[in-house]
Amino acid sequence: MTNNHPKRQKTPLQEAIVPFILIGCGGVISLVSLLWVISLFTRVETPIQEATRKEEEVSKWFDLGSSKSCEDNLKKQLRDPNSYERDKDFTTPTDNGNEKIITWEFRSKNGFGGLTNGIGMCAVSKKNGGTIKATILGQ
Repeated sequence: MTNNHPKRQKTPLQEAIVPFILIGCGGVISLVSLLWVISLFTRVETPIQEATRKEEEVSKWFDLGSSKSCEDNLKKQLRDPNSYERDKDFTTPTDNGNEKIITWEFRSKNGFGGLTNGIGMCAVSKKNGGTIKATILGQ
């Protein structure tokens, strides 16, 4: 049994519309893909997620970077910040998880240009997004 039905011919209007339909479908797919990619980079946080993220950042700074922040804060208080040299590692005599004291020994130039020894002490807190107060002892 053979199929003797004549092939249906497209009208000129149908021939003209086909490329626009194909472009339209491709355009819609491209647009949806583009919007999906953009949504990956523009993540919106809820207030709870934002607060949690900020708390994690402060905790990370408290654990890993607060000693460096203390050192930088102390250098700003010196007559010659470029002469600063840390002599001993940081020690943390007190740390209750929310506040801690950091101490270390250093040398720097005094007002006469000579190197003097000093002790840096810094109070670090997680309060207010992370705070520090560096003090120079014995210089």
